[in-house]
This record gives sequence, structure tokens and C-alpha cells, in this order.
Amino acid sequence: MSEYVQLRLLSFYKSNAIAKAVRELFSVEGIKIDRKTVAKYYKRFKRDLPLRDSRSGRPPTLERRHFDFIDQKLEQNDELILMPMFAICK
Repeated sequence: MSEYVQLRLLSFYKSNAIAKAVRELFSVEGIKIDRKTVAKYYKRFKRDLPLRDSRSGRPPTLERRHFDFIDQKLEQNDELILMPMFAICK
């Protein structure tokens, strides 16, 4: 869900708008959102949780040592391009 929609939900929550009305307001704007989703975010706001869950999403696939290795190789030769780097990192 976009940050815009989340911030609008927070605004509606602070103005005590009910979930059904919020869903209808979003649908007028062409934004599809379920009443249950609105209720879920309202619960999140009530518990003072952040907008985004810090645990969600994929973990990074590259570690710091990978970036250090790439930086080292690029310092050795500025002419390196990305495709050969994939072969070097394997």
C-alpha cells in the first residue's frame, strides 16, 4: 500500500472517520481498499505502531563484504562494467 494511502488513513483515523466511510471515500478517488484493511490500520494506529512493519520484505541478498569486494575491484580498474562483476562474484 502506498505511503499516500497510509497517511490518508492516519488522517481519517485522527478525525474519527468510520472504516466504511473511509472505504467509500477512497473508492470515489479510484483507490480500492477493503474495509478490513482500513480496520487493520486503525488497530495499528491505536497501538502507536509505525506505518511500515520493519520485519516485512525480503532480507538483503548482498552483505557488506560483497559491497566491499565490488568497491575494491572498481578501485583497481575504473573500466570494469557490471556484467563481468557477476562472474567475479560467483
